[in-house]
Amino acid sequence: GGSGKLNSCPPQGIKRACISTSKFDTDLYVPPWTYQSAKPDGQGGYAMTGGDSKSVEQAFSELVNAVAAQPGANIVEKGTKADGRYLRAEFVVPKSLPFGSDEIDDVEFLIAAPGQSDPPSLVDYHSVTRAGGTADNKRHRERIKAIRTDLQDKGWKSVGRLLL
Repeated sequence: GGSGKLNSCPPQGIKRACISTSKFDTDLYVPPWTYQSAKPDGQGGYAMTGGDSKSVEQAFSELVNAVAAQPGANIVEKGTKADGRYLRAEFVVPKSLPFGSDEIDDVEFLIAAPGQSDPPSLVDYHSVTRAGGTADNKRHRERIKAIRTDLQDKGWKSVGRLLL
């Protein structure tokens, strides 16, 4: 978080659920988001569409509200790192087995610094189950999708697979 990059998923072979925007070549990959519409400008870059561009602060506020609205969410770091662009939340997942214990998922978001991403307004994220938890990527994907769906009407969207 403090380096301006998100944590990576545990190495293959470690049985922990994890999805991330940083592992492009693995099945743990999920596409990053943008928080405002941008279309190719015909010159290799992107141009904002739909009127006024949204500030990083406004996007961060929308993200915090959407994450906080999810079941089991506890926001533990909000804007203290990466010039106010980093968010970390813990999600308590009630035990699924009678003899098990509650699990905790850590979810991080990092909004790209203005002018530092292509396409612009990029948001990376990482979601992992803490050690000892089940290796269920499905709940991570469903939670991330629920957060993005909450943000859709504010102009947020998945960028799909970026062509590198």
